[in-house]
Amino acid sequence: EMVLTVFSPAQAALLEGKTSRRHTVREILQMVRDPKHNVYVFNPDFFKNESAGQLATMPQWLHMPDGQRLLTLGGPRAGTQFHAHGAAFLTLLAGHKRWYLHRPGVFPEASVRAIHREVSDWEAEVLPGLGDSAPFGCVQRTGETMFVPDV
Repeated sequence: EMVLTVFSPAQAALLEGKTSRRHTVREILQMVRDPKHNVYVFNPDFFKNESAGQLATMPQWLHMPDGQRLLTLGGPRAGTQFHAHGAAFLTLLAGHKRWYLHRPGVFPEASVRAIHREVSDWEAEVLPGLGDSAPFGCVQRTGETMFVPDV
């Protein structure tokens, strides 16, 4: 059975994907269903497995010659803190995901100081005071594809 790496939301951003917490897919799915766990999986090797690749085929219109497919999976309130990466198409297979996107070159000091905290704490305590420097927010739903540009 395939083994994946599990992160807390803060670890995913702060540890750059380096952790020793590895579990089978079955164990991860059990944890995701349990509200006491805040599980987040980020795995660039998942789709290299032939069976996994057949489960989620990429539409031709999303294919990029230098693109990389990776799996992210999380339960309620799971995810990563603010981070940056190259251009990406992100398709949501189930559930919904809240996004906050800062404008290029804008990352308020208050957000920097809260980078180690849970996003729900940031939403409650930091976001209301950001004013004009607040990020754009949206909710992605099942089946939607989000494009995040390389800025």
